[in-house]
Amino acid sequence: MISVTNNSTSPVPAASEAPPGNGLDEGPQAMPGAPLPPLDCIASVSDRILNCYVSSEWDNQFLTRLGMVLRRDNDGNLLPEPKRVHGETKGISVVGPSGEGKTTLVKKAVARALGDHLDDKGRGKHVVYCRVRSDATIKGVYMDLCRLTGFSSFPARMTNIEAKHLTVHRLQLAGIRVIILDEVHNQLGKNDRSVNLFLKSFLQDGRGFCLIVIGTSRLRQFILRPENDELPRRLPEFPLVPFKPDASISLINGALRDLTREAGLKFGRSIRPRPICRTSDF
Repeated sequence: MISVTNNSTSPVPAASEAPPGNGLDEGPQAMPGAPLPPLDCIASVSDRILNCYVSSEWDNQFLTRLGMVLRRDNDGNLLPEPKRVHGETKGISVVGPSGEGKTTLVKKAVARALGDHLDDKGRGKHVVYCRVRSDATIKGVYMDLCRLTGFSSFPARMTNIEAKHLTVHRLQLAGIRVIILDEVHNQLGKNDRSVNLFLKSFLQDGRGFCLIVIGTSRLRQFILRPENDELPRRLPEFPLVPFKPDASISLINGALRDLTREAGLKFGRSIRPRPICRTSDF
């Protein structure tokens, strides 16, 4: 299962265009991207190749996980509306090493499942994306989320609780239902109890948000602490399990095959379709 798509904001299949049910890939296919630039424009062609996104089994697994926390319409398509259980919603914690593609995976899967594309600021129709700055306080993250809704007229003095209520109000007013918080591990080690309450604030009391948090193993360790006993239930883990060597080679070969076919090229006889590698490389 290989598909290559441009990493720009060009359209990808919306939820209504996906196969009914779970919208998973059932075999090799190329998701639509931006038109291929002229082959004599080396810079543009190189940029397109560098920004291509190769979908993998991670995408299918994450789409399945989205189906566990989001509602569906009568045709089986996912909706930007979280499921509610006794008035509370659930989310997903995506954990893995830095540079493994967690952020791109989440953005691509959400766009594909919901047809909701984020602009350069991280704002979609029903989705927002916010990267947690390393120097940000809890109140600072709330304020960053408010700014994504177009609001920046904050009072001179504001408590964390006031910032929380303001943020929830602004997000609801803007029609936001899915919140993606990236690099959440940047908040850990300062006031972890406040981080616990911060994360739960989007999932409690019927506020109607699905929260997707992204981070390294530090985030996983935090969620699994005994004192945070409610977080594993509310933010079940989605770990990025490394691919086996044969699966990685298959992904590389599929990407090369699709890219060369798109460009109207063929492999030279001197090019090995199966790269020589050691198991230790993975």
